[in-house]
Amino acid sequence: LFRSLEVIIAQGNPNGITSMADLAKPGVKLVLADPSIPSGSYTNTTCWKIDQTWGKVGNAAYVSNGSYVNYNATVHQNVVNYPLTVEQVVGAVSLNVGTADAGIVFVSDAVWGNMTSAQVQFMPIPADVNTRGTYGIAVIGNTGHADLAQKFMDYWSSTAGQALLTQFGFNS
Repeated sequence: LFRSLEVIIAQGNPNGITSMADLAKPGVKLVLADPSIPSGSYTNTTCWKIDQTWGKVGNAAYVSNGSYVNYNATVHQNVVNYPLTVEQVVGAVSLNVGTADAGIVFVSDAVWGNMTSAQVQFMPIPADVNTRGTYGIAVIGNTGHADLAQKFMDYWSSTAGQALLTQFGFNS
């Protein structure tokens, strides 16, 4: 089971964010999850990947207009808040009160936004720089309900379980 990241953009896209480079423009207010939680850690990894590929002269993926040079540092200069949950990132951007223009969340949060008709936009992060979090499932050895735990695990491993996880933004 894995989850990738996506950019959440405030209603009306007030700063015209259409690419990852736009997150580094002066005046863009970003909310990124605290690096101590998975989504924040994955966001940091993604920013470093962009810095070291699209922003590094000599790398085959370098973007010649220079818009990604020093990307990690420049993006982090735009951060106005590092909340302790990814839900708070979603909330800060979707409140639409001008405190945040964009943030980085899981694809599953974008699925939720589309399902609830949230007044925000979502922008995919290209796979070559995106960071995927991997999550496992297992029956622990000292459980008192091994049969039930196995049934739970079997469901999520089944075709129906995998289809449901994909529908809600996991494994994409």
